[in-house]
Amino acid sequence: MASPFFIVMNLRKYNSLPPDIKKAFDEELPPYWNGEAGRIWNREEQIGMDEVKKTPGHELITLSPAERKAWNERAKTMNGPWAQALEAKGLPGKMLLSEKYKAIEKYLR
Repeated sequence: MASPFFIVMNLRKYNSLPPDIKKAFDEELPPYWNGEAGRIWNREEQIGMDEVKKTPGHELITLSPAERKAWNERAKTMNGPWAQALEAKGLPGKMLLSEKYKAIEKYLR
């Protein structure tokens, strides 16, 4: 089970920050926050799964490897147009999609 989770900042606000604060956001905060957010997410996800399991009339279904592959392939058909729409707005859609796939390989495979 996975859901996207983002922390965002207004680009104008980010650009107004002094270089040392930008460095903290860009280089020092991510390793800490990624680990901490992962621990929090895993804990909360387990609480949610436990709640589903004990609620009458609900079932938690784990996909087989073949089903997971099929779902992932289907998701890719949606990701391409999303990235293209960002690119059309002058945003780095292709880069974001590439980074997403790298993270999936690193953390979920």
